[in-house]
Amino acid sequence: MLFVVMGALSIIHRKRIYAATVRGEKRWFGRGIGKFLERLQSPFWIGFAGLLGVLMGAAAIVYALFRFVNP
Repeated sequence: MLFVVMGALSIIHRKRIYAATVRGEKRWFGRGIGKFLERLQSPFWIGFAGLLGVLMGAAAIVYALFRFVNP
C-alpha cells in the first residue's frame, strides 16, 4: 500500500519535487553544475518513477491477494 500511496503522491506533486531537487543540487554542487544537472532532468521522469512505484505496489497487492485466496 505504501508504494501505491507514495507513487501517487509523487505523480501529483512531481513539479514541486523537481523544483526542490534542482534547488538542492544547485546548493550542493554549485550553480554551474546545478544548471547542467537541471537540463538533464524533467518533472516527467519523477512522474514516471511514481508510476513505476504505483505499478509495483499494485503488483504486490495482487500477488498477496492471489496467495491468500489460493493457498
